[in-house]
Amino acid sequence: MKHRAMKRRKLPLHNNKWVRRIHAWAGFATLTLMLLYGLTGLWLQHRAVLPLPGPHTEKSSEEIVLSAPLTSPDELKSLLKQRYPA
Repeated sequence: MKHRAMKRRKLPLHNNKWVRRIHAWAGFATLTLMLLYGLTGLWLQHRAVLPLPGPHTEKSSEEIVLSAPLTSPDELKSLLKQRYPA
């Protein structure tokens, strides 16, 4: 008895138009996202050259002179509430 090998039909994925189109568009989308990621990274790391606008804040410092040492955090809390009312 002769065994005849059955020929399997291979799917021509390399000729499939839709696979190539999806692969191309996925590549374009990935390229766009990677360029955006790289540019924002450079922008954040080199703020002196490319100034990034930020919030306008003011810094101040103040010294509080205590008449007696505080014994608990609650005392500090009440002192700060008296001094800086909300």
